[in-house]
Amino acid sequence: MAHASHNEPLIGFMTAISEVIHSATAIEPFDTDEIRHQTIAAHARIQAAIVAGDAGPQSAGWRVTSALWRRARGAVPGRLS
Repeated sequence: MAHASHNEPLIGFMTAISEVIHSATAIEPFDTDEIRHQTIAAHARIQAAIVAGDAGPQSAGWRVTSALWRRARGAVPGRLS
């Protein structure tokens, strides 16, 4: 995602924390084939929005925020609204 944005500071930041993100999501609620497929699909939609330069509810930022909230709610049922 960071590379698709051509945002050099974001690329550097995400590269620096990529291993931490991978380790943090290698836990039971996130480490399933279903979650992996959903994550890949979400990233594909986000990348398409970045490449297209979309705005509004189809924008990359909106898609990232939406995807993160859906994942968080799924991982911690009843704790986030």
